[in-house]
Amino acid sequence: EVMFVMLNSEDMRTAEGFEAARSWLEKVVTDARNSADAPRYVVVCEHYQWFDGVNGNDSQYARWRDTFDRLGIDLALAGNNHIYVRSGALYDGKLAADEKGTVCVQTPSSDNDRGQAAREWTLNRDIIKKIWTEGVNTMGAIHLNATPKALTLTLYDRHGAAIDHLQVP
Repeated sequence: EVMFVMLNSEDMRTAEGFEAARSWLEKVVTDARNSADAPRYVVVCEHYQWFDGVNGNDSQYARWRDTFDRLGIDLALAGNNHIYVRSGALYDGKLAADEKGTVCVQTPSSDNDRGQAAREWTLNRDIIKKIWTEGVNTMGAIHLNATPKALTLTLYDRHGAAIDHLQVP
């Protein structure tokens, strides 16, 4: 049901490296979507954040937005800021009216040793649906479940309490 594609953030620091990664992603996803056993969902992962967890700047999302729209990427997972950030379904940099777009999620720290306190966001407040952090000692976990009906993601805090839930149809 789900195809996971992992990108090497370190290889995309230059324009040439990014273009090579973008071309590769396009080929891999297009080939998979055109195969007899095409995945229902495509999840793209990389280390660096889609949106800056401190102010909301569209960090890596700005680089990948057009490619994600063109390929129909369902979910984009990242980390780096150690603050949980979840967008709504995005298409063309805006909330998708029909919820058909890419949901960008940054995962929190899981080691109780890293994190940041969230500040008031000044950027992209209209497309970010949830921000969560415990400050410098953040610890959370993500559970991802795929069924023929939906892809669901739940964020849990250190005590096992569900903090956020998302469903991609």
